[in-house]
Amino acid sequence: MTFFSYLRLLSASCVAANLAVTPVQAVENTEVSFHSGQRISLVLPDETGADGDARQAYLDGLVSLTADLGLRQSHSFAVERVIIGDHQPQAMAIYSWPDAEQSKQLRHNSTFQSNFESLASQAWQELVTVDVDLEDALEITFDTDKVYTLAVAWIGDEALFESYVALSAPVREALGARPVMNLPVADFSSIQGLGGRSPDRVVIMEWNDSSHPDAYLTAPAVQNNQAIVQQAFEKIEWYELRHWEGY
Repeated sequence: MTFFSYLRLLSASCVAANLAVTPVQAVENTEVSFHSGQRISLVLPDETGADGDARQAYLDGLVSLTADLGLRQSHSFAVERVIIGDHQPQAMAIYSWPDAEQSKQLRHNSTFQSNFESLASQAWQELVTVDVDLEDALEITFDTDKVYTLAVAWIGDEALFESYVALSAPVREALGARPVMNLPVADFSSIQGLGGRSPDRVVIMEWNDSSHPDAYLTAPAVQNNQAIVQQAFEKIEWYELRHWEGY
């Protein structure tokens, strides 16, 4: 799917929601694959109260800037709920660049910097982009019988973070949870300066049931180690995603 479909996603997501249109439920599994060296961008828009004309002007102009950069959309989800965090996105789109340099060409483009960065603050209440770079090939099957969450983590204490991952591993195993993406963040942008700095890690987790993320949070291994959790994470944004085929 081309970047133009992604532009339609950004343009339509909140407008359709305001008209009380229900997203179409996805009925088929989706397989996505990326090769080593690619950059993946996760985009989370919040259009609440934003200027629709400014958003359309931004998207129209962006088409010409990305026409030769090889940007492709791979998949998208609606955001079902915010489990933890301050950002309230309506959707999450996954798209890819041939490599990091293509992404940087857009970010460093003088026209983009002078005309579009300021326009974005009118077009969206918040627009978060999280980039990761692949050292190895990555294949993911998004199973419509499963539930997925996205976590964006700002790590406070690295050693305590590793302790948290180890002590909470039995809980994830008992719930049948598994990461389908667990990567360090290569680049980050946020209109509102979410987190005050770039986050450190992004994780897409697969769960067997929508109740399991809450069961994970309330498990004794997590609840009884809050002192470690609070120091391990400076901040976390955690969203439950919903399968859809768009509006």
